Amino acid sequence: MVNNGGTRLKSFDYGLRSRLLLLLVVMLLPFIIFSAHQGYSGYIQLLHDKTTKNVRDAREVAGNVDELVQATGDLLVAISHSDAAQNQDYPALKKWFSGIAAKYPYYKNIIFVDLDGNMRAAARTYTKPDGKIIVTVKETAYYKRSIDADGFAYGDYMIGMLSKKPVIHITYPVFTKTGKRVGFVGISFDLARLQERIVTMNVAKGSEITVLGQNATIIARTLDPKHWIGKRFQPKIPGGTITSGMSITMPGPDGIVRYSSLYNTKRAPWLVAVCFEQSTLQKQALNVILQQLWFILPLLLVAVLGWLWIGRDVDGLYKTARRLGLADSLTGLGSFFKFNQDLTKDIALAKRHMRSLALLILDIQEFKRFNELNGYQYGNSALKQIAAIVSDDLRETDSGYRYGGDEISLLLTDTDELDAVEYAENLRKKIETAAFAKKDGSSANLTVAIGIAVFPVDASDVNSLTQSAIEALYEAKESTDTPIKTYSETARPSKAKAG
Repeated sequence: MVNNGGTRLKSFDYGLRSRLLLLLVVMLLPFIIFSAHQGYSGYIQLLHDKTTKNVRDAREVAGNVDELVQATGDLLVAISHSDAAQNQDYPALKKWFSGIAAKYPYYKNIIFVDLDGNMRAAARTYTKPDGKIIVTVKETAYYKRSIDADGFAYGDYMIGMLSKKPVIHITYPVFTKTGKRVGFVGISFDLARLQERIVTMNVAKGSEITVLGQNATIIARTLDPKHWIGKRFQPKIPGGTITSGMSITMPGPDGIVRYSSLYNTKRAPWLVAVCFEQSTLQKQALNVILQQLWFILPLLLVAVLGWLWIGRDVDGLYKTARRLGLADSLTGLGSFFKFNQDLTKDIALAKRHMRSLALLILDIQEFKRFNELNGYQYGNSALKQIAAIVSDDLRETDSGYRYGGDEISLLLTDTDELDAVEYAENLRKKIETAAFAKKDGSSANLTVAIGIAVFPVDASDVNSLTQSAIEALYEAKESTDTPIKTYSETARPSKAKAG
């Protein structure tokens, strides 16, 4: 070649080292892109799985809170309809209130408030020397809400005037027998009791439960409640309306943005949020990318050397690694990655040939406790035994996979809902009649719950069918009559079919 000055330039000599380096760079780029894609896909999957679990947890916590509020409400109604309340017999009410408070210490106070906001009777009071009560609640939020309410009214978080403890007030109006309003009765509810209702929940790692009052004030929380109760979240609600089951971002009082799955309580105007920091999932996804890159780099070097010297042997090692990636090393069942591959393929075939396809997800009940009592060695042995029972029961055209820690998924081709239920029942009996070795030398029985979804009746794509089976499994785990549920039996108002 000749430059502008007429001097002849030397041709660039691509030696072996340069060619290997260029080849390595060219090979590395697709793997980097693939790793980034896998990391993003993993993040989306983690986000989906975590929000699904958190919505279920939020619904369960809301139910626990509703039970507690219902019991408190029943007591207020009974007091309101009593002769002592309707006749404004304050000494009798005070004696009654004191007895209730002694029996239920999480009621910080039980009160009767007249129309002017004066506390006329209470379980716990401070009085003047002449016996008159010195407390008026006229300026409180719960008084302003209660004075005109026809039914239950709820106050905001506050420090109790007499107890000096964080409380929430629940009130109910009092009328005379002639229908004249004379005031209301209320219970000053200790938030420590509400706290007890949520800390017993076994939420997913990295998640936290928060109960919000009417103005988004925190009234209970699983992590560091003393520091958080009384502070506010600032939810960014699309359209300004909270819908049970929705997931949104919520900046907390500490400035950290959390992804929160929400569920409304039915008995009180409160909101349960199961939250996790988005940055946690993002770090997990980044770690996946880095791990893949660190794993891929030496493989690429080996591949280059293999092409030069021992290409056939390296190719054999690659194929072995590929097979290992498609099988679960413990159970011998297909891996979760293989499950997603086969489900996509089987749905495509079912669409083409207009056939049904059943997806079953099996969960071993109380398996965590079995592991805790006997150790993971026996737990793994039991899991392998169950996998063997599942494998022996499969037809040649069916497939089994390890879906999660103690969950197994099955793909049954050309199978409708009725056949799938019959198959699941037979499989359940085989598992539950099997003996599983325990640490002390004895044996135990394990039970399973099975959720069933059928293509195309319940869903028409991979994600919808998987979600439908998960919903059915959740119903089966909660069911008191049968541990096998189909998606059509779930309590959802409509089916999530894809177009």
